[in-house]
Amino acid sequence: MMKLIREEHPRLESLPLLGVIKEVAPTAKVKSDEELGVAAFQKEYFNDSPLYRDADLAFYKALGSRKISPFWTWNPFKLWKSFRQMNARIKEKNIEGNMAGEGLTLGGVLVLGPGEKGIVHTHLEKTGQAPEEWVPAVKDAVLSLP
Repeated sequence: MMKLIREEHPRLESLPLLGVIKEVAPTAKVKSDEELGVAAFQKEYFNDSPLYRDADLAFYKALGSRKISPFWTWNPFKLWKSFRQMNARIKEKNIEGNMAGEGLTLGGVLVLGPGEKGIVHTHLEKTGQAPEEWVPAVKDAVLSLP
């Protein structure tokens, strides 16, 4: 994801990138960060840039504390069809994961300006949305910074 943004413009390579995660091991499901996949997540999505644990969930609160609702319908046939479509998208895009984390909290991207400028752009994660749909707006926000 961030690789897609950084490859678009040389100036983006030099800008600091920080990752924020909500959980580290041990959790109810895993005993170690290796099992949770923290290092793999850091390497794949943040180009080995620093990751910080947001124990108070401040970033997630800034993004609206949103969660995926697996039961958006009481119709079991619609629910089954939705899960099949989701699994097909995951397989088609070769998305892998260890399913060890909590997995229901939606994240996003915050572009922070220098000094007291604060948040200059927010992208809220949407289930099933391809990076190509939101990366250009994040790139434009970053390039607009002084």
